[in-house]
Amino acid sequence: MGKKNMKKKISIAVWSCARLTSERCPKKMIRNFCGTSLTDIFLKKMQKLQKLGVDVFFGGYDKIFQIKCKKYGIPFVQRTKKSSNSETASEIYDFLIDQDFDYLLQVNACMPLLKVETIVDFLNECKKNKKPAFGVYEINNYFMSNKNKPFNFNSKIKTINTKYVSKAKEFAHCFYFFRREYFKKNGWYWNWNNLKYISLPKTIETFDIDTKEDFEIGKLLYKKFRKNL
Repeated sequence: MGKKNMKKKISIAVWSCARLTSERCPKKMIRNFCGTSLTDIFLKKMQKLQKLGVDVFFGGYDKIFQIKCKKYGIPFVQRTKKSSNSETASEIYDFLIDQDFDYLLQVNACMPLLKVETIVDFLNECKKNKKPAFGVYEINNYFMSNKNKPFNFNSKIKTINTKYVSKAKEFAHCFYFFRREYFKKNGWYWNWNNLKYISLPKTIETFDIDTKEDFEIGKLLYKKFRKNL
């Protein structure tokens, strides 16, 4: 077969990153979490993904993350101090520009109950047409705008039965799938007008640890349900 007929194989990697500068829950990624840490829990999931033939990598600025990645055999990407302290995507994830993958699936490492099977299912859904994708919950409830205007229902209805409302999409902040080249050029994941929304069940599996209170609740949930992981 001639070179002209050979198609370049599309490369996809699952990745995440961490930092110690979280303001709402300081050092949450390395704090004692039921005898382990959120980072250790996530890197073990990455190990399982590797065994399934999935490319993975993990980014961090602090030495502790490099040490943990080495422990689990996970490729480590060094972040800059600016990356670990910034709040804009183009600076936080500047290390993505140099990664040799066509598409990237970012997974939230702050969800200790997230199953590997769920990650694989989302990845497979993304592979179907490789369109930028985002995980959402479809919420069947009444919502108002910031200006106190009905968002997803007719104000003239005389009932609060949820069967009369249109489902609203809530960002799950769990999965982000995008083209690396697009991010490189635009400093952002995608064009919001060309985005695939993939529905996820709103369960404890996607419980996200952001605050100190979340951290304590997360420990209780993890103690009870980690056998199911």
